Amino acid sequence: MLDFLYAYPNWFVATVFVATATVAAIAIMLGLRAVLPVRDDKETFDITIRVMPAVLSLTAFVLAFSVVQAKNELARAEKIAVDEATAVGQLDRLLVRLDPALTEGARAGLAAYARSVVADEWPYMEAGHDGFGHAKTRGLMHAFNDALHALDPGEGRLSTLYGEAVRAADQIEDLRDSRLREAREAIPTLFWAVIVFLTLLMMALGAFIRPTLSGLVMVASQAAAIGILSAFLFILDLPFQGESRITPWMLERVIVGLSVKP
Repeated sequence: MLDFLYAYPNWFVATVFVATATVAAIAIMLGLRAVLPVRDDKETFDITIRVMPAVLSLTAFVLAFSVVQAKNELARAEKIAVDEATAVGQLDRLLVRLDPALTEGARAGLAAYARSVVADEWPYMEAGHDGFGHAKTRGLMHAFNDALHALDPGEGRLSTLYGEAVRAADQIEDLRDSRLREAREAIPTLFWAVIVFLTLLMMALGAFIRPTLSGLVMVASQAAAIGILSAFLFILDLPFQGESRITPWMLERVIVGLSVKP
């Protein structure tokens, strides 16, 4: 629902989250005080001061746990991208060792696939499309596999190298599937629902604090803290989108060294 924010720099995303949380906290505080019979006595204040930190701590805990999960997903997605690029380079070298003349068509197909991942499929993932990948890249992967399986290396050592090449091609396809899956692997909606509920509960408790300057500052600062943590989680949530997204730098380096040039 908020995926359009990934088109903006991180500072803008953080500003939107912090500003929204702060304004919402003040609006909910003043709005509830206008409709609820709130007593501004010491007992009400003391109870509120004891309950609000507990809710704030629980919200921060859920946010921190979610951030750790998102960082782990980001690291896993980056490793998959690097492993895929490495596998492409290794397969190209393996095909050269197999027989440069025999595997020329397969190597050209592999190079075309790698270039399409960078030029077509990476922007496709950055735009937040489904996990099936770009149609052109998918077609080039199938064409490369067809060219590879059409080879006839004969017997002996070449047959062994060919078997390794087929397994390497399967690995590349598996890594591509994993990369596409990670591109849409976000924090579960249930986590966001819990975070929103706890945040709204904390904001509602602000209605039991007198709207003096110090009271407004306290409520606003707590909301701003939750807002910046939520922004951090949002920025990390989808690894291939936003300013902090994973880039195809490793695959671009591998493409330069491939045996078949564009």
